[in-house]
Formats: sequence, structure tokens, C-alpha cells
Amino acid sequence: MVRESASGLGQEFRNAIDEAMEHLVKAPLAASPILNLPPSIGARRVLVKRFPYSIVFINHDEDFWVVAFAHQHRRPGYWRERLKP
Repeated sequence: MVRESASGLGQEFRNAIDEAMEHLVKAPLAASPILNLPPSIGARRVLVKRFPYSIVFINHDEDFWVVAFAHQHRRPGYWRERLKP
């Protein structure tokens, strides 16, 4: 079944991602820590409003390393392998 997408939905998605990234940069410690990972890794996630995605990142010195842009229901945790030494 093919669904018609709402006009402008792509731009709304992009705006929501930009907003989540701004939140990540302004207040990285306000993002949720990732459970079941060693705290020493420092992985956190910020949710994308209105859409079922999260941005998983690590705050490394002055930089942010995005580990995954992950769908919250499809293949949960697939990105965890990226954090293994």
C-alpha cells in the first residue's frame, strides 16, 4: 500500500532534525544517556520531535560524534556495534 505524503512533510522532518541538533549542541548533558552501555563511553541520545527517530552521539572534547540517526522501532540498537573498541 502506497501512502501519499503530506505536502511539506520532508521540510518539517528536516526542521525537526535541525532543532534536535541545536538542542544537542546547546545542552549535551540534557540528552538521555544510553542505557546498558558503560558510562565511560558517554553515549547519549536526543529525540527528534514528532518523528520516531533519535540522534545517538558522543561528546568528545569540543566535538560531537554522531554514532547513529536511528529509527526508534526498527532494528533497535543496531548501532551499538559501532561503540565497541
